[in-house]
Amino acid sequence: MPPGCRSSHSEGMRARTPKTWVVVVALAMLVTSCSSSDDDGGGPGGAVPPSSTSSAEPRTATPLTGEDFVEAMARGGIETFAEASAMDPVVPAEAPGPMVLTAWQAETMQRQLAVGRGYLGRDLDAYTSEVAEGIPTSVVLAAWISAADTDAAAVARELMGERDYAHLALDIVYPDAVVALFVNDLARGGTEAMSGSATASPAAYVATAPATAAGICSDLVDFLSSSLDSVVQSLQVQVAEEGAAAILASIWNTVVSFAASAAEIAIGAFTSALIAPVTRAITLVAVLTEAASLLDPWSIATTVAPADSLGPSTDAVVTSDVQAALEFEWPADLKDCASTLSGVTLPDLGDVSGSPVTWTYVDPWQLTTQGDTDQALDQAGTARLRFATKPPQAGETDEASGSPVAYPLHVRTDAERTQVKKLTDLIADLLLGALPGPARAIVDTLLGPVKSATQAKLAALVSAQGKTLDIQLLRFQQNPDPVPPLVEECTVGSQTTVPDGTWKGPIVMSVKGQGLTGQAFSGGQGQLKMTVEDGKVKGGTWGVTWHSSGSSTEGGVTAEIEIDGEVGGGVKGSAAKPLVTGSWTISGTATVDIGGIGPLPLEFSGKASETMTIEEADCAELTGTFIPSFNAKGSPATFTGTARWTGTRVD
Repeated sequence: MPPGCRSSHSEGMRARTPKTWVVVVALAMLVTSCSSSDDDGGGPGGAVPPSSTSSAEPRTATPLTGEDFVEAMARGGIETFAEASAMDPVVPAEAPGPMVLTAWQAETMQRQLAVGRGYLGRDLDAYTSEVAEGIPTSVVLAAWISAADTDAAAVARELMGERDYAHLALDIVYPDAVVALFVNDLARGGTEAMSGSATASPAAYVATAPATAAGICSDLVDFLSSSLDSVVQSLQVQVAEEGAAAILASIWNTVVSFAASAAEIAIGAFTSALIAPVTRAITLVAVLTEAASLLDPWSIATTVAPADSLGPSTDAVVTSDVQAALEFEWPADLKDCASTLSGVTLPDLGDVSGSPVTWTYVDPWQLTTQGDTDQALDQAGTARLRFATKPPQAGETDEASGSPVAYPLHVRTDAERTQVKKLTDLIADLLLGALPGPARAIVDTLLGPVKSATQAKLAALVSAQGKTLDIQLLRFQQNPDPVPPLVEECTVGSQTTVPDGTWKGPIVMSVKGQGLTGQAFSGGQGQLKMTVEDGKVKGGTWGVTWHSSGSSTEGGVTAEIEIDGEVGGGVKGSAAKPLVTGSWTISGTATVDIGGIGPLPLEFSGKASETMTIEEADCAELTGTFIPSFNAKGSPATFTGTARWTGTRVD
């Protein structure tokens, strides 16, 4: 009998009728599939991500100064040059890679890092999906940050801070600085394979290039195109155990692990065939990163006046101020290129007037009236939304004779940047117009199917996205009840994921076990209730009772078995793959066709854990399937059928 299964009469029965007991145990295993482990969730398919207190948004322990940022990037292998024509980097790197930055690109990256902007992992996956062949770029990047044993990865870990990469890889925001370190790290090894020697630095390329009428614009174009050319070509030249291949091989187990938990997909073992799609994706990311670092990001601050909690009959105004980077000016070489290459006049960073504004205004208790609302920024970069709280409602009183109850109002402002299309066209000209030879063909191929998506992403990166302002509205009541929870609108993120809310419904179980020396049939019913919030199961309970019957034959001895069982416990995990856990017990009898032996009592118990598969979900009803308690590790029995839960949203 497997450890973990118990019978109070096992020793005596085994001594008297060994063959009989073998038959009974075999049949009982068909019904219970007793496991040698009492683990309630440690096996494959049963693992649940631990709760994490770390945010998916990028953050560093302390904000970096411009000098600190340049020094950190040098430690990671990316050198910064004061200007495109400079021969020496600001801070030399011990082992420089092919990617280099101008001082104003580094400044843009540092500001972006400080305000928490960058690429959402899911966006990276979307923009590289056509060339990555199903390998999520965000997962490879997360695995590199988490596990790569390189100087660049160590710097990336410093810049990102602590993260739950294993479960949040798709929902983490990766700033351009970290993406650049990643690209440079993979490309750095490949440069040694190119023509048997390292690639010349962009500064050296500029120094030997003949002067042209474009002057400083030519310097900039040569600097950018040479840097990108070096990155692109080195990513395409791979040797089985060198460069990017070696780094990818060293982190591939981590990639597979993260893909199974964060991306919920299976990725095969690392082979040379996987180098090409990964490096193609990284090439595209390199182009995006280089382009984004040339554009100045905005930030937005939102305030409300009066600033204190707002009582009835109060006029208020929400003010949003868009701020370009302080003390930042477009570099002379970029201004020159804008005029020389494409006729674009770069916008004055202080001139944000006319940029469209989108307001999000959520008043779930309908205690306010929205007034005049600006649809564009004024010359000062400001937009305003006016509103008024309603007079006291039925059952309410004044502040002197009532107790305050706070109700929320949520307001957010997003501002769209003007002239983004012209800016991104200029960047495309700068990066691609002078790109030589093989690298141009590679980049043209990569950007061809996703050019519009690339421009849309660049536009989003330089737009202003405000944080939601939580405004407290006070109402005064005598002997007030607590504010009841609102029934939030249901949003279906996926048809195979439980939407937020509380769900309850019946479980119907019908399972057949086959194997060893017989077969058994189990049928039962129960109930399951769970609460989901922000894609996570916050709590739940479930239970099923069932009856099993079957027969088994061994050595001419036949046993008939009848068992009643119950199983139940809690629910946890993600909304896409809820994990039902708990304890099970069974009791019953086995009747053996040997004269003189009466019914044999059976009693077993143990722990159970199974991952539920959500078959279909909408805002009203969903169905999920699992097999209660049949989670044995290494059992020779096989099971068909399922327990199907039909849940309806109760709040």
